[in-house]
Amino acid sequence: MRYVLLLPIFLVFIVACTNFGNRNDQGTNVGGVDMRFLSGYFPDSFKNVNANNPPTFRVGLELVNKMDMDATGKICVRDTPADSFGGIPQRECHDFFIGGKEEGLLADKERFIFPSNGGSYEYNELPSLTEGTQIIASLSYKVDTVVRASICLNKDPSTPVEDLICDPNIVKIISKEVVPVTVTSIEPNIYSTGEDTNSVNLKIKLKKAAQGEVVHVDDLGMMGAKRSLLWIDVNIEGTPGEFTCIPNEGDKFIRMDNAVIKGDTRDIECNGQITLNNENPNYKDTLTIRLIYGYEIEQSSNEIPFEWREDVR
Repeated sequence: MRYVLLLPIFLVFIVACTNFGNRNDQGTNVGGVDMRFLSGYFPDSFKNVNANNPPTFRVGLELVNKMDMDATGKICVRDTPADSFGGIPQRECHDFFIGGKEEGLLADKERFIFPSNGGSYEYNELPSLTEGTQIIASLSYKVDTVVRASICLNKDPSTPVEDLICDPNIVKIISKEVVPVTVTSIEPNIYSTGEDTNSVNLKIKLKKAAQGEVVHVDDLGMMGAKRSLLWIDVNIEGTPGEFTCIPNEGDKFIRMDNAVIKGDTRDIECNGQITLNNENPNYKDTLTIRLIYGYEIEQSSNEIPFEWREDVR
């Protein structure tokens, strides 16, 4: 009987410890560089608030670089009350550098604590019975990634597939990184335009993470309106040629704003003229698709209520 009585108490203790301070332990999961709030730096609620007990807090964030490349960018925090009431003044930012993920090793991480001077933020002169606050973290960084795929080339596309060493109708993606914009499929259409030349049409599907926005690399960290442009470059490693992707905005840039993305997918076509290897009438090569873009993402805490003392009500 003694063990039966202790078991419910023990379970209550576990539940209480599990919930304490974890309500705001939230983060992103889109690839590239992800972030999460660290527990213990701001509470789930500010208790007994009055003029003599102003709310104070700090903000802890952890960034994780899931890319092979080094990551550079900016991490900022702000809050919802007006600056005249204290808290985070306008917004506070840190530049960051996080090394790339090495094969077989865990992703590199970096932690940032705000304010950077080691002190705390404080709300003062809050209007009585202000309901609460919310903390918003914003992250911006550059992505430069290459998707590789195997492609089958043939001088005479009319040759039956069964007579070839590979199928020109299939492009197989062989490597890609965990990043916010990925290539999900490549559909080829290849036909002869001369003795040693082929015309190649590639229908490419790009998938963008649901959270966050693509921005032109030159607009990273800027306030106000930004261009949602991604730079793309397509090549076949062992076969000379030049590709142009459509629709484009010039200089190999394509739009990636919500007006052109259907669901989470952006369909584009890339066309090129290639000169085939004279030694092999039918051979495999590697198709590379390089994507360069900026990415910006926000993560908000839960609403953090102010619990005012009874004598203030």
